[in-house]
Amino acid sequence: MNVVRQSDPAIQPKKRSPVIPLVQIASFIGLLAIIISQIDTAKVLDAMSEFSVPAIAAAVALHIAIVVLLSWRFIVLFQGQGFAGLFALIVCRMTFGATLANLLLPTGLLGDAGRVWLIRKHGVDTRLAVNIGISDRLAGLVALALAAATGALAAPSLVPDGLAIMAVLLAAALSVALYVFLPAAGSTRSLGKFVGSLLGLSLVGHVAATAIAYLLLHSAGEFVSPLALLAVFPALLLAAAMPVSIGGWGSRELAAMVSLPLIGIDENIAVAMSIMFGLTQVAATLVGLAILTLLAERAS
Repeated sequence: MNVVRQSDPAIQPKKRSPVIPLVQIASFIGLLAIIISQIDTAKVLDAMSEFSVPAIAAAVALHIAIVVLLSWRFIVLFQGQGFAGLFALIVCRMTFGATLANLLLPTGLLGDAGRVWLIRKHGVDTRLAVNIGISDRLAGLVALALAAATGALAAPSLVPDGLAIMAVLLAAALSVALYVFLPAAGSTRSLGKFVGSLLGLSLVGHVAATAIAYLLLHSAGEFVSPLALLAVFPALLLAAAMPVSIGGWGSRELAAMVSLPLIGIDENIAVAMSIMFGLTQVAATLVGLAILTLLAERAS
């Protein structure tokens, strides 16, 4: 079992350039303008009022489960180095906090950077902490790109050829990046099992996210095929994961407006579902963070 490596106290955080946040804010405004120009806002609001309370509650619960899965993936990465590790409660709190920061603040990496800083506080070497943080983000993106590529290849009639090729190329490029940054697995587990655990947890999370979309659409009277939704929904998640806007807002809605009509969903309802997906995600992180904070206070 490795001894946790001490962080370097001489390393000071660098000042962040305001360029990236400003570009993301401008991108968000531009995406919002495009979406508003293409949809009927009254119909979007009507569609949002159609989502049932049970469906919204189920969406929040599933979002909480997804963040717990992300926490588990982080623990797998950490323990893959042979460390006895951080307590699950600590990791869950860090992950809920990072997710909330990524949803509400410019630069979708701020929450990830905060999580890296926190594990440095627990004695992890700076370079290893950064590699773990990057590998965690890349594992999710690789699984998402693989899901998008699989859906595009499985349902070629629903997805334009160009997007299918882009998904395959993106999956390949992200896989190479993951291989470069992924810290070596401990001797007790093979690299294949190590990577398989990371991707498996990510894919389960993506399926749960698709289930959220299905429940919301179904509650609004849109009876879409689950398989068809599985084929196109990864495009929304992938668009939201790209740090081109604030928390994926705007890019996810634009992807919904373009992709969901391919499976028979009205673009106004598609945008409404995407907005509700984001709102329930924010609600879930707030609820989860509040519960975990109370549990931590009671434990202390």
